[in-house]
Amino acid sequence: MGQSTLNFLYIEDDKGAIKLMKIYLDMIKSFKSKFDSSYYLKEGLEKLKQQKFDILFLDLFLPDDLESPEENVQLIQEHFPNQSIIVISSYEDNKYASRLIEMGVKDYLFKEEIDAERLERAILFALSRDGKGLDSDAQASHRITDEDDAPPGFAKAPKQAENDHKVVADEEKEDGIIINEGNNDHVIFDEDE
Repeated sequence: MGQSTLNFLYIEDDKGAIKLMKIYLDMIKSFKSKFDSSYYLKEGLEKLKQQKFDILFLDLFLPDDLESPEENVQLIQEHFPNQSIIVISSYEDNKYASRLIEMGVKDYLFKEEIDAERLERAILFALSRDGKGLDSDAQASHRITDEDDAPPGFAKAPKQAENDHKVVADEEKEDGIIINEGNNDHVIFDEDE
């Protein structure tokens, strides 16, 4: 059986965050990714009208957003009621995140804490909540490795090498972002600057 291909849209006004998301999606091996992005909410809504996306990643604060991030979410839900939304934001407030989850958002991820493993888990859980699981032969490429993190009765996976397809550091470097991935460094620069 072939590997599932998932279609993603990221509405985000930070080009570095968009490029980083693409790198993380490429690192995930449990599914293939098709990826598109929009800088403005209005442009993202147009793309949602034109094609179906399995997951919409949404930044909360956009250049053309409405009065509040909640209104952005409500607008999307009103026009695209079956669209799975994962909010990705620098705004760290668990009560606020809970409120958005209660509104129907599938997950709320803090930008500063995202890595390929967390992103993969959020995507798989969102699909599962919608009853849209992957093909039966698909498996998450990351497993619990720390005995303290595993629920009772769950087997622990062998620990992966520290640098095995895992982003181990993000840091600003000469107006770019450097991502250390194993023995390979990716430097992302904003072409507009």
